[in-house]
Amino acid sequence: GIAFDEAGNLWVAFPVANAVGYIDPQGALNLYAEDPQGIVLSSPANICFGGKNRRTAFIGSLGGTNVPCFEVPYPGMRLVHQEN
Repeated sequence: GIAFDEAGNLWVAFPVANAVGYIDPQGALNLYAEDPQGIVLSSPANICFGGKNRRTAFIGSLGGTNVPCFEVPYPGMRLVHQEN
C-alpha cells in the first residue's frame, strides 16, 4: 500500500522486506521501519495516517495480529472525505 504525506513523500509498505519507508520528492528511498524477523511488521501491506494532526502511521499487515503504528515527521495528506 501507499500514501502521501504533506511534504510530498510517498510512503510505501514493503511486505517481502517487512519494512515501511518513503520515497522523497527527489526520488530517494528512505527506510523508516524495518523488522527482518517479521515480529512486529509481519508482511506490511498498507499504510494510512491518523491520530492528532495525521502524524501517526498505522500499518495493516498480512501476517500480523496487531496494527503497528508510529509517529511520522510530516502529517499525512488529507483524504477527500476528510476535507472540510
